[in-house]
Amino acid sequence: MIQPHSLQAISLTDSAFTNRLELTNSPELVNSPELVNSPVRTTRRCSTLWALCFSAGLAAPTLQAQWWISADDMGARHDLRILADAGMIAVPVNSFPLDWQAVIPQLQAADPQQWPSHLAPVRQRLLQKYQAHTGLQVRVGLSGHTDADAPHAAIGPRWFEQSAQQLQLGYSDQYVSGQLQVRQRQFADPVPYNAQSNNYQPQPIAQLTSSNARWDEQSTVLDGSFVAARWSQWQLRYGAVAEHYGPAWDGATMVSTNARPAPAMTLSRHAAADDAWLPWSFTMSFADLSQRASRPDAKLWRTRLSSRLGSAWEVGGSWSMQYGGSGENDGLADWYRALFNGGTVRGEENMVAGYDVRWHGDIQQQAVAVYLSGTADDFKGRELKLLKVVYQLGLEWYVPQWQTRFFLEGTDSTIDCSDDTQMNCMYEHGYHPDGYRRFGRNFGFSYDNDSRTLVLGASQQFSDIEYPMFTAMGIAVPQTASWQHSVGWLQLNIDGSQKEVSYQRWLRAAEQRLRWQSAVQLTWPQHEWQAQVSLSHVDRQALVNRWPARQFVVAELGVRWLWRFW
Repeated sequence: MIQPHSLQAISLTDSAFTNRLELTNSPELVNSPELVNSPVRTTRRCSTLWALCFSAGLAAPTLQAQWWISADDMGARHDLRILADAGMIAVPVNSFPLDWQAVIPQLQAADPQQWPSHLAPVRQRLLQKYQAHTGLQVRVGLSGHTDADAPHAAIGPRWFEQSAQQLQLGYSDQYVSGQLQVRQRQFADPVPYNAQSNNYQPQPIAQLTSSNARWDEQSTVLDGSFVAARWSQWQLRYGAVAEHYGPAWDGATMVSTNARPAPAMTLSRHAAADDAWLPWSFTMSFADLSQRASRPDAKLWRTRLSSRLGSAWEVGGSWSMQYGGSGENDGLADWYRALFNGGTVRGEENMVAGYDVRWHGDIQQQAVAVYLSGTADDFKGRELKLLKVVYQLGLEWYVPQWQTRFFLEGTDSTIDCSDDTQMNCMYEHGYHPDGYRRFGRNFGFSYDNDSRTLVLGASQQFSDIEYPMFTAMGIAVPQTASWQHSVGWLQLNIDGSQKEVSYQRWLRAAEQRLRWQSAVQLTWPQHEWQAQVSLSHVDRQALVNRWPARQFVVAELGVRWLWRFW
């Protein structure tokens, strides 16, 4: 084992790495049983390699953690929101992926002795997560779900197949970062209703898609892969990286992790506490949609600007446009004309735009927050006018004694396009029959259009807690444990119909669901477990030649395991 004094001989300029070395020099922490197998020990072993490199006169880049907090990391998002509302982080935290450099300098510069007692563990969890993904990484994983096509809340991981095996190779230093993530996928045959035999029978996917195989049956995908370069507060990235816009906890209406991410070239800027005037973040991307889309190789442009106004307000504005396809009108000049003429040239642009506002404060010494978002099915760029708007309203409150954040969120996506066209409007488009979707999944609202939802949820994040269950089984206590729970009343596809597209497997049912859903994420130094379980009572309306009316209870289970061996 390397002694603490050997670490002092190493001079590194990177502040994050230096802070980790200083943290390790503490005798109390060095001998702490919680850190025997922690990433800090791994960092100390890696520091020996660094010393050898420097002594040999080799010039090497300073290893750094993964550059951002991913959009599906609900535990980190929970902790970030706590610190931001407490005034310990002075940047907007309503857009993901969120660059670590927007928050780490504030966490490292803070004196935890002066923080309230319930905030110190939150800070430590974020620092620990930041330090756990340094330099070269190699991870493998397995996942499975009983019904990946079921409507899922935003809590917990996303599921796009029945089962999958995953290999992940990643590297980050102060200038470049990259990751190769290969996922091999398996699917279950769907079970549509057979009106002639009056029952449900499995039907092979190949038979359903033989005429037009545009659904999501790719057996090998590179979702999560990227390469990125950094300059100051700016990043340039190419890859398929999941995003989330806005303060919503259950289902964002503009951009969420509901659909598989499309490969995109992205330019982004992270906010900083010392930004002139106001801390602000920005992102803009050009994505290439699938060759199997209804308009093959159509483009998807997105941008978002968010800021923190004082200590209580966070605001954001987002704009998205689908254009081109089939090798036509997909150049930069076409993008410029389509964007600033607002779809008036040929009517081939699918605009979606919106805003979100969040306020937080104390009411009778209780931390509360209210947020509102509006997402429009169309946008007149010249007039800056939103048309046909879907609204979402949410309420949050945090109970520090329980380390729990509660939220109540309501959304209504039932808008009419005109007097002649009612329902089946939001996210749809005539020239792009897929609408605002990829492989049938909405880029925004996970419950899609013509739905009304009301969800009560809770998010918890713990660390350094003795779990009798693990102790009894002789399993090491996890470093962190994140729990998300929700109970939702969901009215889905209220009118029972949807826009007909040639490649659809089946219509979405008109149904009411009373759903309970819970997700857990347990993290150890070398591996991670994620699980999601839900139980729903479904009241489904009849649709002629599709399915009969019936009531039933459905249970769903998903499990994901990741192992880091480098």
